[in-house]
Amino acid sequence: MELMLSNENTYEIISKDPTRKIINDSPNILVRWKNKGFIDNITYKNLLSTDGSISRAYGLTKIHKTNYPLRISLIGRKKTGLLELSNTEDSSERTAWFTVPYIPSITEKFNRFNNTDTKVSFYSINKFKKFIKAQKDPCPQFKKSNVMYKINCKDCDASYVGQTGRQLKTRIAEHCNHINWKTSNDSVITAHRLQFKHDFDWDNILIVG
Repeated sequence: MELMLSNENTYEIISKDPTRKIINDSPNILVRWKNKGFIDNITYKNLLSTDGSISRAYGLTKIHKTNYPLRISLIGRKKTGLLELSNTEDSSERTAWFTVPYIPSITEKFNRFNNTDTKVSFYSINKFKKFIKAQKDPCPQFKKSNVMYKINCKDCDASYVGQTGRQLKTRIAEHCNHINWKTSNDSVITAHRLQFKHDFDWDNILIVG
């Protein structure tokens, strides 16, 4: 690198920074542009260089509009998001928003605070969730498992208490249909039904544990 820079046919040693003259002259140019209406105050501030970082401005003619003035295009400006800034003289101005609950005949008084700098918004204090509650369907009794259950006879005071680890509906179906099975071993429920011609209350099974 040093060898390349030492080539006097290509490079010249200078005693001062030539960009300083450009930086010193740029404010006068920008003031003239601003006074003639070429740029607004925000663009002027963005082009004004104070730290040696020079922004570039290009004049672009809008050829699709007759007699339209030059449009200033900025490159290397100090601030980003220039297109998003408003054209107000003071870009630091912001609108303050206040949110208050809506109460009839009272909240309307806040409207007098609505102006260019302050806005008031309202929200309802009556939430739908206060009136509509999501109900979670409980597990149907016959789909429960690992339970103790009780089946009452509909024709006398007899009852049967059992325990199952499967779904209750599966075990109850076995009790109900056992009377139709071809087996020599009758269950307690089947024996009671056959002996006394009784039946059990299959629709009202009680879970006791």
